[in-house]
Amino acid sequence: NGAYSALLMNREQPVSLDFITDNGYCNDPKLGENVYWRMAQTPQDTKLTLGKWSRNYAGILRANSVIQYAQDVVYPTNANEQYRNGPERRNNQIAQAKILRAYFYADLVDYYGDCPWRTEPEGLVKKISPRVDKNTIINNILLDIDESLEYLPVEYTNPLEYGKITKGAALALKARICLYAGYWNWCIDACRRVKALNVYELEPYSKLFTEEYEKNREYIMTIQYVPDKIAEGASAVWWSKYS
Repeated sequence: NGAYSALLMNREQPVSLDFITDNGYCNDPKLGENVYWRMAQTPQDTKLTLGKWSRNYAGILRANSVIQYAQDVVYPTNANEQYRNGPERRNNQIAQAKILRAYFYADLVDYYGDCPWRTEPEGLVKKISPRVDKNTIINNILLDIDESLEYLPVEYTNPLEYGKITKGAALALKARICLYAGYWNWCIDACRRVKALNVYELEPYSKLFTEEYEKNREYIMTIQYVPDKIAEGASAVWWSKYS
């Protein structure tokens, strides 16, 4: 749950990122994002630059903790989950964590290029780590995705598990990583495999963002809104000071 929650720690970030492009307009001098709109940013002058880096590494640290310590966990039978017995649940959760880690690393190399490659739940002693060539990172996360596919279902049968990473989500992520990296044939293959799952289709665009269509066959992976969980940080509505 902690690794998943790192997908969107800052609700304003998707809006703030538009100021890097012509999609956003921000001339308020009180906002740190203004430097992007003026194209005056430096590598360390805004919360957005540092926050995106920190958010991704928070998710990576949490995913690494799952991957390493799941081996020591005794998994009891859980009738509410699709993978009910111990080995199945362990493999499925490790696979989910590896895909999340791949997602966070893909985001890092897209925005920063070379970055530290961390695959263990390291403490503060390794807070400062050397950067690794981004191509090495890309190749490693693609291997993680391929190894995880075996343990991910096409769909989760329990509605309460809707939103967990599926085989289609992992393949779609692989396609995007390969597209950005220029691995055209691998990208095409991943897209064809998503299509071959035969579980996704286009929905009416006007309904995609309605409560009625909160769960539909066009979504491959979504961040879920859970009602009545404000105290647990799971029911925060979208808000923004931008317009």
